[in-house]
Amino acid sequence: MLVAIVSIGTLAVLGSSVSNSFEQVNNALSVSIADAGSDGPGGTPGGPTSVPPTNQPTATPTEESTSGAPTSVPPGGSPVPSATNSGSGGGGGGGGSTDTPEPPESTETPEPPESTETPEPTETPIPLETNTPIPTATNTPVPPTNTPVPPTNTPTPTPLPVGCDYSIPAGDTAAFRAAVTSANNNGSSTDTICLTAGSTYSFSSASGSNALPQVSTPITVKGNGATLERSGGDTFRMFNVSGGGSLTLESMTIRNATIGSSNNGGAIYSSGTLTLTSVTFSGNSAERGGAVYSRGTLTVTGGSFTSNTVNLDGGAIYINEGTASISGVTFSSNSSSGDDGGAIYINNSTVTISGGTSFTNNSAYDNAGAIYNSGTLTLSDTSFTGNTAGGYGGAINSSDSPDSLTISSSTFTGNIATGDGGAIRNSGSLTVSSSTFGSNISGDDGGAIYNTTGSLTVTNSMFTNNNATGDDGGAIYDNSDSSNSANDSCFSGNTANDDGDAIYRGSGSFDAEDNYWGRTDGATSAMINRRVDATPYRSSCPN
Repeated sequence: MLVAIVSIGTLAVLGSSVSNSFEQVNNALSVSIADAGSDGPGGTPGGPTSVPPTNQPTATPTEESTSGAPTSVPPGGSPVPSATNSGSGGGGGGGGSTDTPEPPESTETPEPPESTETPEPTETPIPLETNTPIPTATNTPVPPTNTPVPPTNTPTPTPLPVGCDYSIPAGDTAAFRAAVTSANNNGSSTDTICLTAGSTYSFSSASGSNALPQVSTPITVKGNGATLERSGGDTFRMFNVSGGGSLTLESMTIRNATIGSSNNGGAIYSSGTLTLTSVTFSGNSAERGGAVYSRGTLTVTGGSFTSNTVNLDGGAIYINEGTASISGVTFSSNSSSGDDGGAIYINNSTVTISGGTSFTNNSAYDNAGAIYNSGTLTLSDTSFTGNTAGGYGGAINSSDSPDSLTISSSTFTGNIATGDGGAIRNSGSLTVSSSTFGSNISGDDGGAIYNTTGSLTVTNSMFTNNNATGDDGGAIYDNSDSSNSANDSCFSGNTANDDGDAIYRGSGSFDAEDNYWGRTDGATSAMINRRVDATPYRSSCPN
């Protein structure tokens, strides 16, 4: 009997070849066993066993068996002894008898492999090659990265214009109010608020009497041609400046503000410092100071005041116990419907007006069609045209001493007073130099100037075509007891309804020497009354 013992070592294979190797080994074993079992009972040798080739290495031949036959070793196993022939042999035993084959030298079961222990499990080797394809690059598009960012509620800050601390969007009154509040909270440094060029800010409501918070610190508002206006039925002014505040307004229009009866300053009320540069005030109204009421320091340069009105005094500006400087400003068609000062009312204040300032077609119900002065007023390079008063002083009424009025290089043309002083009525101290009075009319005395109890000094000035339609003094009526004078001046074409076509003196004497009387031979009796000294005279006008 042929016994085939095969020892199969541990097979380490990679990937999918493991199952194929085991299958080949099993096939080899099946063939070997089948061949061994096919030897006939007659002991005919079956010859060497044929083993299908495998991928395993060929086994090394072992030592020969005791019968001298080679031992065939199946691939990968222990040596398989070759079968012995059992036929008759020469020189052997009796004829025909069959010799029993000698058993192998050892019938012991072959020793098992050196180690029969179950091999320790080993880590599965990482396959070098697998059938799983390696992912390759795909053409899947990358989502775009320019997806718009959703808008947020925080706007991108807009750079402020040069020189501006706040920039107010067009028409945004709430932002304007907030800027004034913030500027007030910033302390003593000056903050600048810039309005949008050419825009209109319409205020329909106010906090108290003011559209904007009270100014308590230095604030400048650059208008850039913007307009501030009141709309709706409520009454309020635009600005209020406290005693410690300072407000500068530039290049804007303020219109239609009104504070109503018993209140002052239709557009602005200031107890502090107010500076106005190129500002237009139009259609504002109040009881006093239709546009501006100032009881602090006021400076006005350029700009205009047009069609502002009051129930009592100061159609455009009321200056009360303060100081003011006005230069290059136009006052036109302002009015007082109940009392004095169609354009300006000055009370216990010091005021200078100059630089080409003009007063045109302003009117007062009572006195001073343009300016009522109860303080110290200095005028230069200023014109008064077509102003009217229902009482005294078609252009100016200057009240009692110590009030004073000083005029130089100015013109008064076509002003009318229902009472005395077609251009000026003076009760204080009046000094006139290098000025012109033409075609002014009074309904009573003094076609150009009426001087009641104050002092009067006129030099180097011209009076032409003035008319006292009611009584005396076509150019000048002097009714005081002071030593007054008019010298080096020209009087021509003036008329009076009664006496003194040029100058009338009520009492005392009046110095009218070195004047030109419109003729080469001096003044006639019609031109002056007996209290006027007109000699020597000039044969031509010195101007």
